[in-house]
Amino acid sequence: GINAEYMGFLHHAVLKNRWTGSIFGVLVGNVFQGFSGTWWKNKHNTHHASSNELDNDPDIDQLPFIAFHPALLRGGDAIRKSPLAKLLIPLQCLTFIPFMCLARWNWCLQSILFAWDETRLIRGAGGRTLEKIGIIIHWAAKLPLFIYFPFTTAVLYLMLSEAVGGFLIAAAFSLNHNGMPVYFEDQFMNIDFASLQILTSRDVEANPLTDFWCGGLNYQIEHHLFPTLPRHNFHLAQPLVRAFCAKHNIKFHCVPYWQGVAEFIQSLQECASMAWKEDFTHHVYKIAHYPLHMG
Repeated sequence: GINAEYMGFLHHAVLKNRWTGSIFGVLVGNVFQGFSGTWWKNKHNTHHASSNELDNDPDIDQLPFIAFHPALLRGGDAIRKSPLAKLLIPLQCLTFIPFMCLARWNWCLQSILFAWDETRLIRGAGGRTLEKIGIIIHWAAKLPLFIYFPFTTAVLYLMLSEAVGGFLIAAAFSLNHNGMPVYFEDQFMNIDFASLQILTSRDVEANPLTDFWCGGLNYQIEHHLFPTLPRHNFHLAQPLVRAFCAKHNIKFHCVPYWQGVAEFIQSLQECASMAWKEDFTHHVYKIAHYPLHMG
């Protein structure tokens, strides 16, 4: 829930005043979660601008640990050039959840490196100083664990809490784009903005449970089309987007939660099977252009 609010503030979807929204982003992100707001915005804005574009979308670039789509294996080159990928990708259906449990540690480490890297440009409310202060407060607040509990207990609690946090984030957001089409740069440049966001995103059918679990981002298509739209209005935008897709014959992909999970696992399994057998003959490096329209 905190992570969803963090993204809401940094998407400027909560408050009209961007400066105030950035201050709340530092509070909810840097202080409450240990994430650098500027690091996250740089990463996430790139993702929005190049959704599922090979080589440019940072959210799908998880090699050598995970391959979300066969195109990322580059016809086997990614496996042949990386012993670690050759070891891990065939096992990724088993290792995905453990890796996601480590995700928060990775994001926090990247945030620290970003905030303390003087070559990185940090603008906005408070700038680099406020970013650093927020992260320091986050980790300083954990020190009482080591004062009031035995060292081993404190470490185990810290590891477990971060692992659960990483798992919950992954469980809520893994369905947004994974298992959806991936485009190469030459294909990407020939797709209009709206079609790209619609075709590379997956909506999860809304009900009170999925709305709560996904923090409103089960309306991923609407979120990508209108990133500053408050999440409580996504359900109002969805019928308009569906009508737009029907009018222009663009595929609108909306599935129940567990079907989305199945599609995601199928994509992981396909990559794992290809890597295990080292058989990439049926999936050439330059994959065929995904259809823009239905039918």
